[in-house]
Amino acid sequence: MKITYTEKKFMDFIWAHEPVRSKEIVEYCRDCFGWKNTTTYTFLKRLEEKGIIVNDSSTVHSLISQSQIEEDVSREVISDGFRNSLPLFLTAFLNGQKLSNEECDELMALIKSHREDS
Repeated sequence: MKITYTEKKFMDFIWAHEPVRSKEIVEYCRDCFGWKNTTTYTFLKRLEEKGIIVNDSSTVHSLISQSQIEEDVSREVISDGFRNSLPLFLTAFLNGQKLSNEECDELMALIKSHREDS
């Protein structure tokens, strides 16, 4: 699922506060984005049409978890920006930085648990 930066920031608020009243979302968007009420309600409607949220009697609930969206965004970044190569992504991400022994151990355990032959 494609989600924009603004949609992600918007959804971060919903995930942190759900179920959340649309009035609270309007206040958040006014403070965070400088939006008018109508802009926020249009945005809510768009997310509802995309199947990301449901607005039931002015109470908003997510239909997609934060981890699902983050997984999709991560896959898209690696696919579009790094020729679908996780090693190329990690090389660019680390850019000469050193990992602690604990970080190396965590990554090795993660890799081992996701190997195709295990």
